[in-house]
Amino acid sequence: MNLGQPIIGMSSCLLGQAVRYDGSDKNQPDLLAALSEHFQFQAYCPEMAIGLGVPREPIHLVERDGQIRCVGTQTASLDVTDALQQLAQQHYAQHLQLSGYIFKRGSPSCGSRKVKLIKNQQLQRTAVGLYAEKLMANFPQLPVADEDQLQQAEQRDQFIAAVYAYHRSKLQS
Repeated sequence: MNLGQPIIGMSSCLLGQAVRYDGSDKNQPDLLAALSEHFQFQAYCPEMAIGLGVPREPIHLVERDGQIRCVGTQTASLDVTDALQQLAQQHYAQHLQLSGYIFKRGSPSCGSRKVKLIKNQQLQRTAVGLYAEKLMANFPQLPVADEDQLQQAEQRDQFIAAVYAYHRSKLQS
């Protein structure tokens, strides 16, 4: 258990790692600068961890027979649903060390809210990325946000306070 600075998980692309499907990143230098005095960062890219390379076919969420599946945008037989959910479970021990998590907005693996879902041939923004969903189910009290939620100073300050409160509660238990 880390007794010092809290560790937060963060989508690797937000930390400037070129792990996105097209080889790009979504580096957030201002956000990292604002948070680095408070936290240590632990990078996670579930899509890379399950063996999807760079570049790779994009994936998206679709509802089939009442189940949400994460499949290739061009290759419907590319189904990484089970792999993403199993990975989140395999990372359980690592996640125990975390006091917060910042997800990539809209990601079919890492999005914490408003992820695109194709349901009945209609596009909705009602889903959660499959890795994120499993992590949040395993740790329902863990403070989570996506990078867009932390652009405003007030919301960022609330997240920082929530992470510190969670971190203190872990130390007391």
